[in-house]
Amino acid sequence: MKIKFTLHISKTIFTLILIVQIIALCTIDDYKPYQLYKLTGYIKNISAKISQSKLPEVSSINLTCKLHRLKYYNVTDNRFLYRYQWKNLRDCISQIDDMRQLSSFPNSPTSCQLIDQTRWSDTIEFYGERIFGLIRPVKTAYYQFNIITTGNAELWLSQNQYPTSLRRIVIMTHQDSSRRRIISDPIALHGNQSYFIEFLHTNIAMRGYVAIEWRYFDGLKRSTFEMLDGRYFQLPSRIFYKSRSHQIYRMTISHQEIRKLNITIPNNNYTTYTQPLLNVTISDNLLPKCSYKVPSYISHHRKPVKDWEGDYLARGIVRHRFYGRLDFISLNNDQIQRCSPRLDKMKAVRIVSQYMKALDRATNQSIQLIKTISVEEKTDDNRGKRYYIELLVKYRHTRQLWRISDYLYQPSYQSQLCQLMDMKWNQHIYVNIVIVVQQQGQWIKYFIDQVSRYYYQSRDEHFGIIVVDFGSTDINIYNELHRSPLKNFKIIQLGTQYPRFIKTIGLNRAVKAVDNPNSIILIFDLHFNFPMDILDNARKRSFKGKTAYTPIILRLNCYATPWNPNGFREIFGYGILAMYKSDFLRTGGYDSVNYREQWGGEDVQMINSIFSHNIDIERVCHPTLYHHYHRSLPWKFL
Repeated sequence: MKIKFTLHISKTIFTLILIVQIIALCTIDDYKPYQLYKLTGYIKNISAKISQSKLPEVSSINLTCKLHRLKYYNVTDNRFLYRYQWKNLRDCISQIDDMRQLSSFPNSPTSCQLIDQTRWSDTIEFYGERIFGLIRPVKTAYYQFNIITTGNAELWLSQNQYPTSLRRIVIMTHQDSSRRRIISDPIALHGNQSYFIEFLHTNIAMRGYVAIEWRYFDGLKRSTFEMLDGRYFQLPSRIFYKSRSHQIYRMTISHQEIRKLNITIPNNNYTTYTQPLLNVTISDNLLPKCSYKVPSYISHHRKPVKDWEGDYLARGIVRHRFYGRLDFISLNNDQIQRCSPRLDKMKAVRIVSQYMKALDRATNQSIQLIKTISVEEKTDDNRGKRYYIELLVKYRHTRQLWRISDYLYQPSYQSQLCQLMDMKWNQHIYVNIVIVVQQQGQWIKYFIDQVSRYYYQSRDEHFGIIVVDFGSTDINIYNELHRSPLKNFKIIQLGTQYPRFIKTIGLNRAVKAVDNPNSIILIFDLHFNFPMDILDNARKRSFKGKTAYTPIILRLNCYATPWNPNGFREIFGYGILAMYKSDFLRTGGYDSVNYREQWGGEDVQMINSIFSHNIDIERVCHPTLYHHYHRSLPWKFL
């Protein structure tokens, strides 16, 4: 929204303009311990200056504050510097060049402020900032700048008031959270002359710190270092400019930094989750009927498993062999790696052929196979092999595609397949998506946007969201959900009862709020994308009293995106979990006694508890489920 003022000589109007500027420029929620003017204090101090200074020669001011973006304006009597910050939750900022590479750099920060001194601290991590404006020394002398900071920093100084002649006078590079000092070479500056200055800073650790000081030597006296403040500051007439300080200087990256996990996902033009299932009366009478008994390998998991034994648990879970779309691969150091073991093509063809022959007999060859989407095999060495097939078919002389999604079994003592009648599912089982949050406003918006996108494309009416909130103050969760197309939601507020974040208590409380014990619980996380088939997988892989589903996900590295994935597979993490509410209650839920305020381990405990109640784990690679790189969460440091 643009607000245009035409100035005439009026102190009252000038004061009003300054109020509007501060509302536009400052992010009120982001005030830090350093001396940033609060709105009331700023107005008070500026009003006192009006009587001492002339009205600046400004004919009009155009302000645009959407996304904290500033447009050009010209104010010459404000003794401040600009401070722009980039602290988007998904930005991975470590080096100065990382900040320069952002599409929003240098003029579209996530927050913008005016500062009147050069000392401040922050409690976030992985952020970058740019401080710029004019400095005006009071006397002609040689000046040295003293930089004390965490992270990486560059100080640029011009030979005059123009940013085009900026040159770097200080560079500091280190990654830890310690404060380090560096002093510039002496630089000759003229008294009462303006010089353009720009300071770039990135920080990866918690509790970032910056202090910029200077001292002078005029041939007779050497001063001590003192902090720069508003006595020497002046806002520039231009804030949009090109400079060498904004150019990327990194030419090459070390081998360790560029090591990339190249993900290849087989192209599939069929979105099977949108296709209706073939008529049950047809598919239920093709092969001999059988039931799925407790696998013999579950008995190996009866011993208690501690949180650090997730690798033991992962080795013991029986993995599926895949033929078809789910067998995505990666290339790492020229080594081909598969997310899941590969099922022999001939075996997959034999299984599908046997099923289709039975279908032909039942329908008088009226159904035609269009495509084999996937065939999965899960082996119990003592009892037999379980198969899951997913096919696209159509009736001859029609265009309507139908989906076959069926579980089969081959006992170890015979070659004949049978149909698992207790592993039949439908596309309308209600799924309760559970998330537990505290002070994650931007990620909550991202999650709501992702799920809304799923709803718009699928028109799935058979799911809802349960949010357990531990007193978030950075977002109104109800308003965000109410504005979305998602109308089936519950919000449980636990902030008053539990001021500190306790994930296990939040998850158990959410499941308790689910009304239907015959519905599915999907434990989810804010920092994931929401694939279009995630609910489909939860439905077709979770069976009451039989199985629970926990996918293998890809944890993205810095700068990686779902469109350009780069990262590693999370083999030992079980944070995403789907199962029936009745089974969840039977296992006792998450252990909120031994896993209370510490981070991690509760997922391993839960998987072990599921096994101990004779429920099998469906551990399947999901090729498009990604965990975004993000900052460490604040409660991890409590």
